[in-house]
Amino acid sequence: MVADASHYLIQAFSQLTGTPVTSEVLFGSRSLRVAGICDGAQGVQRNAWVEWEGETQMAYAAVNLEGKVYDGWPVARFIERELQDARLLQTPTLLSSHTPVEVLWYR
Repeated sequence: MVADASHYLIQAFSQLTGTPVTSEVLFGSRSLRVAGICDGAQGVQRNAWVEWEGETQMAYAAVNLEGKVYDGWPVARFIERELQDARLLQTPTLLSSHTPVEVLWYR
């Protein structure tokens, strides 16, 4: 069942990021068929979730880079670094698995 998959994902995210599992960081909806967790940080926020359609489940991990003014616009620095040395887009080539990895970048 999806509740089990999202439970495991939420627990793993919590352990990896040190984020306590509280109602403030959990999100989702049975009717929208999604369940997940975020770290609740301002500016750069990490999150992970499970979406399901029937018996098919997909797990996602993301980083939201919000364009907030603090510490010299960190989002701008990140984009400049990626333009000079595209590490994020090269990450899938470093994986030993041949499972497809999709990287989305949008605003």
